[in-house]
Amino acid sequence: MTGLFSAAPPAPPANPDLETALLGALLTKPALYDGVAHLIGPDDFIAPAHQRIYAAIRTLAERGEPATPGTLKLHFDRDETLSAIGGARYLVELAAAALNLHDAPHFARAIRDLAERRRAIDLLQEAVADLYAADLDTSAAGIVEAMMARLDGGGRGGDMQAVALPEALDEALREAEDARRTGRHLCGVPTGYAALDDMLGGMGGGEMIVLAGRPSMGKSALAGGIAQRAAAAGVPTAFFTQEMSRQALARRWLAGGSGVPATAIKRGRYGAAQAEALVRARGDLAGLPIHIVHRPSLTPSQLRLEARRLQRLYGIGLVIVDHLTIMRGDERRYASRTAEITDITAGIKATAVALDVPVLALCQLNRGVEGRDDKRPQLSDLRDSGSIEQGADAVLFLYRHAYYLARAKPAIKPGEDPSAYSKRLLDWQTEMDRCEHVADVIAAKVRDGEIGTAQLYWDGGRTLFGDLDTHHHAPEAPF
Repeated sequence: MTGLFSAAPPAPPANPDLETALLGALLTKPALYDGVAHLIGPDDFIAPAHQRIYAAIRTLAERGEPATPGTLKLHFDRDETLSAIGGARYLVELAAAALNLHDAPHFARAIRDLAERRRAIDLLQEAVADLYAADLDTSAAGIVEAMMARLDGGGRGGDMQAVALPEALDEALREAEDARRTGRHLCGVPTGYAALDDMLGGMGGGEMIVLAGRPSMGKSALAGGIAQRAAAAGVPTAFFTQEMSRQALARRWLAGGSGVPATAIKRGRYGAAQAEALVRARGDLAGLPIHIVHRPSLTPSQLRLEARRLQRLYGIGLVIVDHLTIMRGDERRYASRTAEITDITAGIKATAVALDVPVLALCQLNRGVEGRDDKRPQLSDLRDSGSIEQGADAVLFLYRHAYYLARAKPAIKPGEDPSAYSKRLLDWQTEMDRCEHVADVIAAKVRDGEIGTAQLYWDGGRTLFGDLDTHHHAPEAPF
């Protein structure tokens, strides 16, 4: 054979010196990890030993512990891969060979770029193999198109399709007739929460819905509940998680379905009856078409690439991203974080449009909320709010008044009459009883609907949301 395949293929693009330079910098100054964590993951290193070292650095950093040759030594005393290149002594050599520490982000971006090139080469080689193996009934153009879709993962403005106005009108009428005929009065994917569905009218294909809130409001719990309920309604769902591991996510679902607290599940502190409840919950959950993707520092192109693959394999009809504000952009350099968030937002919206599915993207609010007396979120509280607000079809804020009220429990004032204090405490307790299990979902923007507020029931013990009725019954699992 001549041409491209006449000689042995070149070595995959990699630069081991860059990898040692980055690892040496991180071991010399552990604080540098925060500046590269969003840029690179263990799989981006080509050397297996470097993958293990970076993964260990990340583990210690997430615990708030410094990663140095000394603290990592225990991790690698029995690591055969590291022993083959010198064992713990290699960690000391890495630190000693560290170059300019200020270049750590540059090293990380270069390593990531090389890793992305290797992945692209793998995809191209798979396509070549498919073309050789394809029978006459398989379209060569289809194979190439599938490869390009996996490789692209997100060229903005792709997947354009021109349709005549009558076709668009017919599609809109079919959706409306379906909503009327079924009695659901929903267009698209249901959230599974009655009040929320009444407010939104469902999540439509191509829509980007932002669910925002301060930490500890329950964003991930509500997103998990929506994933469960949509899947229970027959909508295959892809759940992209960046901070929470798939085990932690599964524990939350098991806790909700069994009544056993997630902390007890993690520590194995439950009895025989609870074990049976967990087995039953596992059986109920296992039938739900939910696919979990755990990838720290997700990029828009990676999101679109994997979501497209899952849609092709499993017919994904809903994508959830937890969460938008820790994603990183596709470009290696941005003028500002605002510019990067703008690119990320556009990429998420492009994924929704290209796959014709709703994408629910979680978002962290800035600290401006904490400085106000009224802590109900506003659109201006969104981080880099201009681009997120503009790109979203709907912006929902999750707010629990009890979260703040619990931190404002009255204390007796110097010289205060005990009866006056008792009255203040009673008033506080009355308000806590009223709102302890109530969560507000505030629709601050709905492109094709009306703004408003939907109230849900909050079960803090199980980290679970449910429908709120007049009796405040605890929510049941949606299966």
